[in-house]
Amino acid sequence: MPLRRARFHFDTVYEDRRLIGPYALLQVGDLYCEQGYTILPHVQRVHELTYVVSGAGKTLTGGTTYPMEPGTLFYNRRGEEHAITASESLRFFYLGFDFPTPDGALREFYETLTGCRVFHAEAVGDAFIRMFGEIGAHDLAAGTLLESAMQEVVGTACRLLGRVNTAPYRAVDARAVDERLVYDLVHYLDAHAADPDTLASLPREFGYSYTHLASKFREIIGENLREYHTRRRFERARELLRRGESVTQTAELTGYQSIHAFSRAFRRVTGEAPRTYRQRFTE
Repeated sequence: MPLRRARFHFDTVYEDRRLIGPYALLQVGDLYCEQGYTILPHVQRVHELTYVVSGAGKTLTGGTTYPMEPGTLFYNRRGEEHAITASESLRFFYLGFDFPTPDGALREFYETLTGCRVFHAEAVGDAFIRMFGEIGAHDLAAGTLLESAMQEVVGTACRLLGRVNTAPYRAVDARAVDERLVYDLVHYLDAHAADPDTLASLPREFGYSYTHLASKFREIIGENLREYHTRRRFERARELLRRGESVTQTAELTGYQSIHAFSRAFRRVTGEAPRTYRQRFTE
């Protein structure tokens, strides 16, 4: 790479094609240069990604000359002519790589893609920085993390160059989760209104403590969980009595062991005896 008037140049060249995962890494760099710096026209020996960090210049990419603007990513395929000129102070990251194996989807993508550019490629710039951080590391994790960083550079660039739209991750709305839980809880209580063991079964059915369920129920519904269950239980009892069921049968269908216990509870909740309530609808 011909260099002229480069003020700062971090450049690591791997003439032996350093293998990193599925890639051969030949060169990677962070170049900060003054106005007038030039990389003379040359034919690419490898695939190259160039990310503009700051400044301005021009690049010959895929037979077209483009302005170099911060946040822009350029791709030059192996065999294409490439050149760069800084029209003011210019900083850019670059990665020269190849594929040592003859197959693979990424290899096919890069080898059939004509040189092009993508705006707003900051995600690739962040991945470059992580890769630079691992280049000189020699600890046990260095190789793994360097491969991961290079995979991120090449993979993210592929996504951007291919104009693939991905759905942004949306954090779970805790309120929505609670509302869904209480919605399911209400349906369960309504379906088991006649079962005296319904409240005791809630932790087993929903995987939360009774205290947690009661708290969320009050927060969303604004009513005490036990009082809601009691109210729904006696709404069911009134429905049965209005249909003409006997007091004894209604007591059994709402989970009471005796007619006396049911009658006392019914009077306490509704203010009248179940027999009196039934007579108003059956006579």
